[in-house]
Amino acid sequence: MIGLILIYAAFRFVKDAAKPDYQIRTPLRSVMLSLGAMLGLLSGLVGVGGGIFLSPLLITLRWETVKTVSGISALFILVNSLAGLLSFLASNSPQLPPGLPLWLMAAAIGGYLGAEYGSQRLSNITIKRLLSLVLLMAGVKMLVPV
Repeated sequence: MIGLILIYAAFRFVKDAAKPDYQIRTPLRSVMLSLGAMLGLLSGLVGVGGGIFLSPLLITLRWETVKTVSGISALFILVNSLAGLLSFLASNSPQLPPGLPLWLMAAAIGGYLGAEYGSQRLSNITIKRLLSLVLLMAGVKMLVPV
């Protein structure tokens, strides 16, 4: 079900990518906390990071601009990844994966390029299209067993 929702969101973002920028809405704190709790629960149940749900939600609800959402999501994913790494270290087998240094280097390079291009060079339309590609890949990955 989640895979289908992500694929639907991907097609919706492609369709809406060229629409003009929108007016930011200020959400109620209780709504933000409730949605955050639901995202956390959903992420834990399906075993994926909540960033894949957070970005489309913030843009769809018009709570922030596309570029700000990109930055928020990057930080959110970083914190989730660090929490996962700490959880792995706290498990019965605290041996780090041998590929970890390479993954960290790739993440740092990707983070730098994403921040540079996302904040300085790419338009909101391009960012929305890239987000739709990520949503599509995540949705297909959830539907097709590897």
